[in-house]
Amino acid sequence: MLKNHQLPLPLNVSHSALDKRVDLKKDHPLLADFESLPEKTVWDHFRNGSDEAYSFIYIKFFPVLYNYGRQFTADTALVKDAIHDVFVNIWNRKEHLSPTDSVRFYLLASIRRRIVKSVGKLKKNDRNRSRTFEIVMPIEAQIIAHQNEKEQILKVREAVNRLTPRQREVVFLMFYEDLTHKQIAQMLSLETKTIYNLLSKAMIALKKVMGPLVILATSLFADL
Repeated sequence: MLKNHQLPLPLNVSHSALDKRVDLKKDHPLLADFESLPEKTVWDHFRNGSDEAYSFIYIKFFPVLYNYGRQFTADTALVKDAIHDVFVNIWNRKEHLSPTDSVRFYLLASIRRRIVKSVGKLKKNDRNRSRTFEIVMPIEAQIIAHQNEKEQILKVREAVNRLTPRQREVVFLMFYEDLTHKQIAQMLSLETKTIYNLLSKAMIALKKVMGPLVILATSLFADL
């Protein structure tokens, strides 16, 4: 068993290897069995001291947290440091953590708090290293086979980034991270009805600019 001050780096995987989605069955077969378990069960294994469950959570959700953090700042080192801090914190507090049905939601909320705080400090010192919430597509979404599809992606990105920062974040969390209206409201400290209104206005705005391409905008988030 690892001591509390140690962070069990999962199978010596580098951060660079975790910047994209991982095929657990192929890359980490010893952890693949956790893939079929409900998140609540995996979380309970971790809270009870399982190093393997911790490694599974780290490997599975590092790309999720990294991509979300990049929407707030171009400073990738800051994002990775924030993720590291989140995992150190949950490792040291694992015996005191509450149960959760959604590890994804718990970790996204945790990384958001840390990065928003850090970005707030950056804005006072260096505007080039921080930005308002933007939709930054993962590298997989940027590798498109045909030129006309590339043009469509550019139109999608341009239209999405015309939304307000709050609308962009709601669209991202809804269609990319598959969170519920209630979860997004809790994460952003807003009423659930406000999330419905933000999403409705965002979709109306996107439809005005993009027409039928609005379907591509939402499916792009859902399919990656």
